[in-house]
Amino acid sequence: AAVTLAYRTFEQMCGLKSGTERLNSETAREYLDRVLKSLPLDPAVVEQFVQIYEEARFSQHEITRSQYEEAVRIFTDLYPRIDVGVTAE
Repeated sequence: AAVTLAYRTFEQMCGLKSGTERLNSETAREYLDRVLKSLPLDPAVVEQFVQIYEEARFSQHEITRSQYEEAVRIFTDLYPRIDVGVTAE
């Protein structure tokens, strides 16, 4: 649940920063592909976060502790970059 909440927060923050909302017809990936064009985030890092989210959200098993910790680490890194627009390294 924590990874799903972190992802939803991430998606909302991306939307607020880019000034757009996810369309009903868009998948999560389509939406992120669109908004990330205007945000200075490392696509590889975002992809890793989305993969963990998708596994947590859609698989029949629990994610591992290391996946959870990785998702939290990534979210913690991405959060200020979205919030203030810091360029990804």
